[in-house]
Amino acid sequence: MNKISVIIPSYKRALLLEQILSVLVIQQSILEILVIDSQSNDGTKEIVSKYNQNSKITIKHFDVENNVSLKRNKGILEANTDNLI
Repeated sequence: MNKISVIIPSYKRALLLEQILSVLVIQQSILEILVIDSQSNDGTKEIVSKYNQNSKITIKHFDVENNVSLKRNKGILEANTDNLI
């Protein structure tokens, strides 16, 4: 089975992010989850740290304006697979 990288651009979406991560971390086909964040101050970092014990999740702080296209492109560059979601 091919492994998948999931890219999640995020900014101040901590509660939604926790719901998403709780589902994604149990999927066997996912190699990594990249959360590209713009320095959110709503607990995003703490939520990712909670799920990071799984070692699938990587958080990248992309310190630029909140631009979903730039965050998505950063995730593509950081991904370790050719199969991206």
